[in-house]
Amino acid sequence: PVGGPAAPLASWGKRALGGLIDFVLPGIVIGIISSFFNSGGNESMIGGIVQFVLGVGWVVYNVGYVGGNTGVTYGRRVAKTRLVSAATGQPIGPGMSILRYFAHIVDSIICYIGWLFPLWDAKRQTLADKMLNTVVLDESPTTPPGPATVHRETPPRHTQPELPGNPRNTHHRAET
Repeated sequence: PVGGPAAPLASWGKRALGGLIDFVLPGIVIGIISSFFNSGGNESMIGGIVQFVLGVGWVVYNVGYVGGNTGVTYGRRVAKTRLVSAATGQPIGPGMSILRYFAHIVDSIICYIGWLFPLWDAKRQTLADKMLNTVVLDESPTTPPGPATVHRETPPRHTQPELPGNPRNTHHRAET
């Protein structure tokens, strides 16, 4: 489409890496923090509230604000991917980003098959991506054509200029 994305589509593995960093790692940290409030009785209710507030706060900030405005969450930054509108190639904004987050419920309802759609789909989209017309792009630096490694001669070490009388010049030492 005119104005659509120009970068290649992200692989399922890169998408999964971004998701793990965005949700599993923060979930572990939030769980640890809230466990300090879970010592039984009324404190366990406080721990649940802390966990809920931190979880919602993380999703609103990382998925809605950061990801919606830039297309790049913290996980996508590590995975070198970007979420954009398939029609415009631009970030989808905070509201649509949060809506896409909830649309992933559909990916999960059918035995998590929706999460695997990028493995065989031509646009590498999950069901949530299809519903909101979004794609995830691979923003890894492209490798220039040619051999994978370039063999270069070792650069010369910095030496003193060759001046007569310079004690570091070995060939002038022999002349003196």
